Amino acid sequence: MSEALTVTLAVLVPPAGALLIGLARRWPNLRESVTVATSVLLFALVASLVGPVQAGAMPRATWFTLLPGVDLAFAVEPLGMLFALIASFLWIPTAFYAFAPTRSATRPASTPALRSRWAPPSAWPSPPTW
Repeated sequence: MSEALTVTLAVLVPPAGALLIGLARRWPNLRESVTVATSVLLFALVASLVGPVQAGAMPRATWFTLLPGVDLAFAVEPLGMLFALIASFLWIPTAFYAFAPTRSATRPASTPALRSRWAPPSAWPSPPTW
C-alpha cells in the first residue's frame, strides 16, 4: 500500500467507523466489534507509517488543489507521527473501557456515545504544510 493511501485511510477510518457504529446501533455486539475493529485498524495504519518516517520520509496525501499553491493535503511529520502513534494506540483500551457504561441499563443513548468517540480523531487539526 502506498504511503499516500495509508495517510488517506488513517484520516478516513475514524469517520467511517462512526458511520458503521451508527448503522449497527440495534446490535450491541456488532456495534462494539466495529468499535474495536476501527481502533485496531487505525493503530495498524498509523504504525505502518513509522518506518518511512524514521527513514526520513514525510508521507503526504494531497486530496485536491484549492488554488495554485494551496492544497488540501495531509503530511506526516516526526512529532505528529509520535502523537498519532500514542493516541491511536490508546484508542484500543479506551474502546474496551467504553463498553461497560454504554451497556448499562441507565444509559439509553449508547450508540451516540460510542459514535461520538470517533469524531475527535477525524477532526484533529494539523498545521498547514507549505
